[in-house]
Amino acid sequence: MIENRFYPLDVKKKDEARYREAVKELSKVIDAFKTNYPGKDVQDILAMTAFQFVYDNLALKENIEHESLNNEIKNLIDDIDDSLG
Repeated sequence: MIENRFYPLDVKKKDEARYREAVKELSKVIDAFKTNYPGKDVQDILAMTAFQFVYDNLALKENIEHESLNNEIKNLIDDIDDSLG
């Protein structure tokens, strides 16, 4: 249940815990926005929540890409060191 509404989903048993955790996290963010912006209606709160999650997802992807690139650079440096050494 999200904002007093049920959204029936068919989920695999193995994924059920993750869906429940997602609802908890979603509710936390919604509650935080409701507290910080008490005059906003539910649609605005949900839009701001969606934006926050998309932003966080993009930042996470960027960090993963940087980590991958850093690993590639480290491997190249190690290969050069091995060739020279």
